[in-house]
Amino acid sequence: MNEALCFDRGQNNRRTSAACALTAIRFISLIFLTLAFLLLGACGFWIRSGVVPPESPPPGGPPASSGQAGTVTIAPQYVALAPGQKVQFSATASGGGQIEWLVNGATGGSKTSGAIDGSGKFVAPAAVAQSENISVTAALASSPQQNYATAVVAIIQPAQITCPPFTGNTQIASYSIYLPASGKAFVEFGKSTSYGLNTWQVATTSPNGGQVQIYVAGMQGNSTYHMRGQVILDNGAIFTDADQTCNTGTPPTTASIKISTPSGGTPQPGIEMWNTLIPQNLTQAFATDLNGNVIWTYTFHGTSSDLLQGIQLCPTAIF
Repeated sequence: MNEALCFDRGQNNRRTSAACALTAIRFISLIFLTLAFLLLGACGFWIRSGVVPPESPPPGGPPASSGQAGTVTIAPQYVALAPGQKVQFSATASGGGQIEWLVNGATGGSKTSGAIDGSGKFVAPAAVAQSENISVTAALASSPQQNYATAVVAIIQPAQITCPPFTGNTQIASYSIYLPASGKAFVEFGKSTSYGLNTWQVATTSPNGGQVQIYVAGMQGNSTYHMRGQVILDNGAIFTDADQTCNTGTPPTTASIKISTPSGGTPQPGIEMWNTLIPQNLTQAFATDLNGNVIWTYTFHGTSSDLLQGIQLCPTAIF
């Protein structure tokens, strides 16, 4: 068996053999693994080529906000839905009276903006060209210009997922979602719909909303993974995207790894980062989980006699 002389990034950066037993102490949580991978990808570390959806420009103006005049109140004030989903609104006027419902200013709504009935049940449009905000207004029928309250519905298109190997890496997926208002998103992923792992949160770069792109890393090779996004808009609305699946490919050949835990030891959550010297190959830098499964690789462009001079920090990365 070929052994790799490497630096164990899990404890004290000591020099060790990849075939030796690793200690139980680990230096970083698995959540920060995906954080670092995303940021490393942003620096061009492992997305060498591939097809990822182009980013759409953010909305040209600030998102709509809820409002109220007179005696009418509405709840909820902010909500996020996928096309075709439903939500129940409630509205009251402090002095009583009949409430009428409007969507984007039209009584009862329309096919393109969504429909609402007399009880306040709103149905989002079946399809939208791009994620957008829609206003729902409850007005006192006897004086709608003086007594009304408006809520904002964010209609969010399902995310686009680019699966391996089309990202340029057999173990990395790209998740891209467009938000019609400022907020942040993260991706839950795992081998079942219980997920169990998640990326860090990525915020929109514009106060008006826009594209959020997340690289999902930390997956084992030759496996099927479920993933779904969670969106938290700054106005308080929460959105859960639909589940999607990706199949990972075969990772490049790396040095053999053997993991053992000393008797009575309890490994802390984390990963092992490796920067190998022997045997010489083009995949010197890689990461494994606590069971020794390869979950990330970096194959550089060069020859096997080239050496990586450490794994460098990106300007905003953890490591």
